[in-house]
Amino acid sequence: EDLHWADNSSLELLRSLYGLTEKHRLLFINVFRPSYLEEEGDKAPACAHERIEIQALGNRDSEALINNMLEIKGLPFSIKEQILVRAGGNPFFIEEVVRSLIDDGTVVKSAQGFELTRKIDRVVIPATINDVLMARIDRLEEQTRNLIKVASVIGRSFFDRILKEVATSIDSIDERLSYL
Repeated sequence: EDLHWADNSSLELLRSLYGLTEKHRLLFINVFRPSYLEEEGDKAPACAHERIEIQALGNRDSEALINNMLEIKGLPFSIKEQILVRAGGNPFFIEEVVRSLIDDGTVVKSAQGFELTRKIDRVVIPATINDVLMARIDRLEEQTRNLIKVASVIGRSFFDRILKEVATSIDSIDERLSYL
């Protein structure tokens, strides 16, 4: 997963493992962004392989995803349309927009499912996934935002003990990580 983020030693390991397919029945599933092969040259394995490109969701499937996540009636057409247009069929974008609507109280959970609040009249759907994520981060409590900042400096992957050693001024790190 996320092969586009792999370091050179991990890629070398994969290339050596591909060689095992000459004598053994093995299946490798390498997931990466479409631009990966264009940016890095054709890094397809030397063994027999099949490239499968996942297509963006169509409008009907994107709308079904919104409806399934919110289980809500009465979501204004203009809001749904903004989500559909800006998401461009990207299910992650749709999920994050829906989560942001819940996080900021535009949509609230009730006994009957989800309900709209008056905030729906003022909602603005961000243009990019980065904008969606930044808006969600901006709404976090200050120490949780600071924890994200420290973690982002450490890197994409790290042990929590390293974060705890570095982020000494932040309280309740385990709870904040669970929340995030």
